Formats: sequence, C-alpha cells, structure tokens
Amino acid sequence: TPPELLVVCLDVGPSMGAPRDGKPSHLENAVKAIDLIVQNKILHTKKDEVGLVLFGTRDTHNDLASPGQYQNISTVREVMLPDLQLLRFIENSVVPSTHSACFVDALIVALDLLVRAAETRKNPDLRLIMFTDAGSPFNDDQVDTVIGGLTSRGVTVQIVGIDFGDDGAPPAPPAAGAAAEDGAPAAPAHHHHRKHIDHSPRQLEGIHLLQRIAREAEGQLFSFDSAVKMVSQFRKHTVKQVSVFRGDLEIADLKIPVWGYSRQRRTTVPTFKKLSGLVELDRTNAASGMVERRVTHHLQNDEETEIDKTNMAKGFKFGRDFVPWLQEDEDNMKLQTEKCLMLICFTEASKVPRHTFMGGSVVSFHPQPGDEDAAVAVSALAEALYEQDRVAVVRYVFRKNAAPKVGILMPHIKSEYVALLFVQIPFREDIRPYQFPNFLGRRGGPTAEQVRAMDAFIDKMDLMESLVDEEGTATEALQPKHTFNPVIQYIYQCVHHRAMNPDAAVPPLDEMIAKYVRTPEELASRATAEAEELKQKFKLVAKADPRRKGAAARLWQQSEAAGEADEERKRARLAQGSGDLSMATMLRAEVNAVGSVTPVEDYVAMVTRQTEDLLVTASRQLTKRIEDLVDVYIGGPIGSFVAMIEVLRRYTLRDESALFNDFLQHLVGILRAQPALRQPFLDALIANSLTLISNVENSASPFTPADCALFLAAPAPAAPAPASVQEEDDNLLDEL
Repeated sequence: TPPELLVVCLDVGPSMGAPRDGKPSHLENAVKAIDLIVQNKILHTKKDEVGLVLFGTRDTHNDLASPGQYQNISTVREVMLPDLQLLRFIENSVVPSTHSACFVDALIVALDLLVRAAETRKNPDLRLIMFTDAGSPFNDDQVDTVIGGLTSRGVTVQIVGIDFGDDGAPPAPPAAGAAAEDGAPAAPAHHHHRKHIDHSPRQLEGIHLLQRIAREAEGQLFSFDSAVKMVSQFRKHTVKQVSVFRGDLEIADLKIPVWGYSRQRRTTVPTFKKLSGLVELDRTNAASGMVERRVTHHLQNDEETEIDKTNMAKGFKFGRDFVPWLQEDEDNMKLQTEKCLMLICFTEASKVPRHTFMGGSVVSFHPQPGDEDAAVAVSALAEALYEQDRVAVVRYVFRKNAAPKVGILMPHIKSEYVALLFVQIPFREDIRPYQFPNFLGRRGGPTAEQVRAMDAFIDKMDLMESLVDEEGTATEALQPKHTFNPVIQYIYQCVHHRAMNPDAAVPPLDEMIAKYVRTPEELASRATAEAEELKQKFKLVAKADPRRKGAAARLWQQSEAAGEADEERKRARLAQGSGDLSMATMLRAEVNAVGSVTPVEDYVAMVTRQTEDLLVTASRQLTKRIEDLVDVYIGGPIGSFVAMIEVLRRYTLRDESALFNDFLQHLVGILRAQPALRQPFLDALIANSLTLISNVENSASPFTPADCALFLAAPAPAAPAPASVQEEDDNLLDEL
C-alpha cells in the first residue's frame, strides 16, 4: 500500500477550550483523538507521515502569512515521520488560546503543507483532518478554491466538530429559507440519540459551511465524541499484499497459473533493541547507545585461544567423537528441489482432521490476475471440491531448493472471489500417536450426572450466540478478526506510558485490553446456575489413607536419621575445606558451575557452600573439565591437570569414593589407549601418587592398598568378586 501523508488541523481558539458542565472540553477530546491517531501511526505504519497545523494561536508561523492574511495560524510540524517528540508536544504543549483564526484560512494552510509534501513523495495517499467547533469568525470568500484544491488533489477530508451528530445529520438551519444540508456523508456506524445544543448564529453558519465542504469534497463528518471512540479502537497492522508463490498448479498434464498470498501468519511479540547502560542516550537519535554484537570462538584450553571463522567446521556428535562436516558436504547433502504446486491425490475432507493441521501460515491461492482461463479452472475445481466435500493433497515447494511440504487445498468460496487455501499437514515422522484411556466407564471417572452438568455448562458458555448487537441479533463474541492479542497490545501500552513518563512504574492493564482476557459479563451471568451445579456435582474433598500412616512415620524417622548423618558428613567436609576459604572467596559472587578458567577454585567454592550440598554435581563438572583438558592437549605444562585430580580426590575421599575410583579407571583407560599423546598425564599421576582410593582410606572402597599400588603400573584391576550370594545380599541390605 502507498504511504499516507496526513495533516491534522486543530482549532485552539477560546470556544474550543471552554468547559462543558463537568465534561472534557472539545479541545481535550480533540487532543486525545490526535494523540491516539499519532500512536497508531508510530506503532502500525512505517512510512506514513504526519504534519500538524494549529489555528487560533497567539503567534503566526506559516509560509502563506502576510500582513492581514493567514494570521494566528502556526505550522508546528512539517509532514514527516511521527515520533516521540510529536507525541510529547500534543500531550503537553497544546493549550487553549485567547485568539481566533478563520478555519477556511487554516484549511488553505494545511492543504498547501500537504501539497508541498506530496511533491517529493511517490504517489502517496493524502488525508486532512480538521478539529473545530466553528466558534471563531470566518471568511467564506475562498471556499470554492478550497473545495477545488481538495478534489483535484484527491485529498480525503475528515472534519470533526460539534453537533454533526453520530449520523452526520445537520442541526436546524440558521434562518428560514436557508438551504437544507441533506445528503451529508454518513460517519460512524454507531447511532445514538443526541440532545439539542444551543448555537450562536455565527456558529450555525460555520457548521453549515463545514458540511458543504465535506459534501462537495466527498469527505466525512464526525462529532468529537464519536471521533474519540473510533480512534480509541485498536488498529490492524496494514501490510503490503505481496505474493509468496507464482507458478502453476499441476494436475497431471493440466497446468493452472496461480498466485499465492500469505493469508494468515503468527505475529511475534515486538522485540526490544539492546542499548548500553554505560552511555547517556540521545533521545533525538534512535541509534545512540546501540550495542554491536560480536561472537568469537575459543579453544577450551588455559589460554582460551581464539579461532578464526575460516578455520572452523561443523561436527556431528557420534558417541564420544565428533564427525567433521564441511560446508561443501552440507551443500551436497541437501535435497535439490524445484518450485512447484503439484497434485498428489484427492481425498475426503473427513480423513484430514483439524488437529493434523500444522505450519505457521495459511496460503491463499488465486488465479493469475488477468487470466480468465485460470479463473474458470480454479473456480471449477473449488466448486467440485465443495460439492463433494473433498480436499486436494498437494506437494508444495515455494521456491527452488526449499524444503518440500505436503498439504491440502481447501475450497474458499466468497461472493467476491474464489480461492484455494493451503494448509500444511504432517509427514509420518511428525505424528505423535499418543494413546489416552477414556474416562467414561472407568473407576474414578465422571458419572452420568456430572457429564450432563458439564454439557449444560458448555452450552451456556458457547460464544457463537453470546453477544447481542445493536439490532438485537445474537452474534458471535470474541471473533478472531476483531480480537487483538492482549500481550502485544499491553506491550504497546507500557512502551507509550514509559516514553511519556520515564520514571513511572509499569501501568495496569487497560480496560480495553482486559476485555480480551476476561469472561464476558453477559456470558458469565447467563451460566451462573450451571456453574453452581458444577460445584455441587464436583466436590473436592481431601482424603487421607489410614493404611499409610505407619509407613509414613517409619519413613520420616528413617529420613530424619539419614539427614542427620548427611549433615555430619557435610560439616566434616566443610571443616576439611576451611583452609581454602579466604576473604576473597567469601566476597566473590556465588559460583554455580565449574568453569574452564579457574576450575579448582570454582569446585572448592561449590563443595564448601553451606546452603546446599553440591559435591556430586561439582565433582561431575570437574571430571568433565579434566576430560576436556586431555582431549585438546597438544603439549605444554599440565599443572592444572594435577591440581584438579588432587582436589577431586581430597573432597570425594570420605563420601564419594566410588565416583572418584570409577572416573580414574575410565581416565587411565583413555590415557593408555593413546600413550604417544597422553603419556605426560600418566607420568604426572605416578609422580604425584594419584591412585585409587583404597579400603583403608574409605571402607566402602573395594580396592586394597596393594591394588592401588599396582593400578598405575598395570591395567586397572577388577573389583573383588563377592564370597557368596548370601554375603552380597547382606551387603546390599546394609547399603539400603
């Protein structure tokens, strides 16, 4: 869609700011409407531009001003993209004035501003909105010039004033014999009875002149109240109609030229840009403070060597190894496809249930514009599918080498057009055939009375006839095409509130947004009796099982005894690690993982934490760091390897000796498998006597001191076999 150039012309004269018996003044209503218009432009359009002209101001600032001409009219904003500065001016700087200006002159200034802006744009839509109560003196000498300029330029005119009524009807004529202004364009869809408002003769003449301008320029008239109601409604995001597919629908040898358009697509939540908190942001420059993201890759070694992107390749994990996969291999492996929309078969619509629909969008296929044969073919196919209650199963590739999709084409027949809607359906690998038992007829399932009560409640809560329109007809409530996403709308509300009030808290949910997440009051009141019956039929009662009281007591006693033992072991471990504690470690931030830079310090910080027991978790993370060090080793000192083995053995000696012994046997097996590369690690273990934990150090260990002495010199010994089955059972019982 082409961009829109909008000029808002606002009367700030004395009559606009006059109080109205406790109601907001006309100027306050106009400012609110303009503010909402600009908000919608900022949030939902990227190319629309807005200008602002005030008339009735104390000063005069416009390009047409001359002595005695176009006085007290100010162009406060040239036609440009709307921004936060314009919003702040509208909300904070527009105040009533004690001066008056001719609204015809203001229209000429606004039209001149609009025409000059259109000269530098490519085919824009032009719109002019005037807010005035016609209470200021005016001169109608140039009315014909204004009407001619509006019509010749194709400007859409909308005039918001008093007593135009919600149906656009004029007030009584100012004098007998005055021409009736019948035929004024209808305005909003809502019709309300309005009370008679007293007007001065000059004001009545101004109202009729505005009605003439709107009628002859094919414009629209609105009252202040109706204008505020209209712009208060949420706006749909306008997008350009762009085809996503242009090709042939292939049915055997028949080819039908079609164009595809994205009919429905999931809208994502607006993203927030990342700004630096270390610099002072420039409110006039959106790019100030933007953070540039740069990703680097490093080896997992002590130096954390940076790797250039040209020296990197993808890898597929295959067991403990990685299989290199170059970009050339990935390109050759990809399935080569051609753009197509090809019929596979026809099937009954009932064989494709609604829950099998998938994909993030729905594509609407139409005959190629201007091709009558294609239009006849698509129409015939859609009519046949509709009459036989069938769908077409097709293969869809929207561009060359794109992943093929299988989907169905459903007929979509309207009075204005005929189309085929494409919806993706799953392949066999996408289906999850979960089986769930039926509640009915099973023990603990609902009774027949409970089912009937739930059926009655569902019938009352049906949305299809829960809303009554102005004509008294029951209609559907919360229709998707009229229901906006409350999450997205609330984000817009919060962003606008924070922009206008930087230090304010997040505002509460607006009532217009809240109605989308609340049950309609009419619907809830209608189902009150059924809801009460549900409470009676489905009573929740806490039921205790007396048979488990004794077992629970015994379990509690056992758990309490085990907990005391664990606390005793933990206190001993903390005392053991107290020598590693210092003021620096105490002041350091809480460590939750063993890192690659200071693995020993991270490990000690985790296992000596007093708030929770992390011995097993930290030990497994440290063993992973040891394995990573061995895997990437290409030469050099291995002091960190010895330090990690020593600290792991020290802290697992008392409570987790099996964890250490299992890991050390696994590690030595890896080292012996590649002696040429890993011999320095074996030598370090032997030199520092870092062997298995024996049963002398921990009675739970199956290894004797002799086994541990021979461990590093020979293949790892197997754990001693049990003397008898009876002894093994006794040991298992003791462990339990």
